[in-house]
Amino acid sequence: MSQGQHRLEEFLAALSREAGAEDLVAADADLLIRASTVLQELSVQAALGAPGSDVISSLAEYGASVGGSLLELRLSKAVDRVSERGIAPPSGLPEENFVSGLLEEAASRANLLKEAIQGGSPLAILAARWEASRDMVTVRAEHEVPAFRGVDLNSYGPLSPGDVAMIPREDARALISKGLVEEVVVL
Repeated sequence: MSQGQHRLEEFLAALSREAGAEDLVAADADLLIRASTVLQELSVQAALGAPGSDVISSLAEYGASVGGSLLELRLSKAVDRVSERGIAPPSGLPEENFVSGLLEEAASRANLLKEAIQGGSPLAILAARWEASRDMVTVRAEHEVPAFRGVDLNSYGPLSPGDVAMIPREDARALISKGLVEEVVVL
C-alpha cells in the first residue's frame, strides 16, 4: 500500500505544481497512465478485501479525485491557450494532445465562419451547414428508439436498449435531449 500512497503523492504534487503555474507544466508522458494504473490496482485490492480495504478504497477515491482534477486543470489551460492563440501548448501530454487537436480544429472552423460572416460569404456558411449535417456520431440506445429519417435523409433505427449506431450529430442531439440515447466516444 505504501507504493500506492507514494504514487498518489506524486499525482498530488503534480496537481500542486499545475495549480501554481499560469501555463501548462511539462509532465512525464506516462503520468496519466500511471495514475490510471494505480487507481485500478487500488480498486482491485479493495474489491478483493485486502487487509485495510477500507483505507485502500478511500485512497482509490482520493486518487480518482486528484487525477480527475489534474486532467481538468491541464485541459482548461489548453482550452484557454487554444482560445487565445489558436494552438495548443506544446507541453501537453499525449492524451491531452488528442483533445487539443480537436480544440484546434474547432478554433480553426470558428475562425473560418467568422471570416465568412465578416467577408460577406454566405456560400461558406452554407457549406459549413452542409458539412455539419454530415457529421456523424456514435450513440448507444438507452431506451427504445423508433425508426426515423435523419437530417441527411437516410433511415435509422429502430434501436433497442444497448444498440450502438452512427447517426448524424444533429439527430443525436435531439435524441440525447429526450434521454433516448447517449453519445459514445470512440478512441
